[in-house]
Amino acid sequence: MTDYAQVIVHAGDPSGFETAALASDVRSYFPTADAWAQLRAYATRQWLTIDDVFVPASWDTALGQATEGDILPGTIAYTISGTRHRAGIVGTAAQKTSRPIAFTLFITCEPSFDECHLLRLSEVDNPLR
Repeated sequence: MTDYAQVIVHAGDPSGFETAALASDVRSYFPTADAWAQLRAYATRQWLTIDDVFVPASWDTALGQATEGDILPGTIAYTISGTRHRAGIVGTAAQKTSRPIAFTLFITCEPSFDECHLLRLSEVDNPLR
């Protein structure tokens, strides 16, 4: 799990200001080590089908309410909606589940950074709309 999380955190804020918060956000998306061990026993796979990516209507409100310095120039929010799929084996029977999922990415690009970086993730199923 830490390998996957670290890749995401490396795409984060190069100034380090949001790094700890992003690491916490990412950890909340992944199962605990104990849960990973249980899921491994069932050969569990999980993936996301993205249905929509959009700048949420409430982003303009957030920008308007922010005080100077709260949001870096070039920051934008993208809400992702889709379906989380999970498949595995229980006993000898293949099992599959799916459910809708949504979350928001907060990304900062130019002029704050030369290339875009992920700053934060919303809680799963608590995106900006």
